[in-house]
Amino acid sequence: MAEWQVVWVPDPGRWGVLPDEDVLGVRDLPAAVARIGLRPGDPVFVGPDGTVDAGLLEFVLSDSFRRLERETKRNYATDIRPLLTFLSSRGVF
Repeated sequence: MAEWQVVWVPDPGRWGVLPDEDVLGVRDLPAAVARIGLRPGDPVFVGPDGTVDAGLLEFVLSDSFRRLERETKRNYATDIRPLLTFLSSRGVF
């Protein structure tokens, strides 16, 4: 069964080794993530096909989600991921 994944936007200085050349047209990944509006600690939901879900990204960028504490965001995303996997396995999402 293909599963959904959650990746977390790292804190500044914690990105690890970034490629010297652009990846998929992005030369500065931290800057690209910041331009989208994501902040350190924000979750990014990646579907079984490897794409970021636009609707869930919009949810993460929403005012109501932004106001949550970092740990609450982590808890929500950790709880949402298995639900997404379940719904996806049933062809619902």
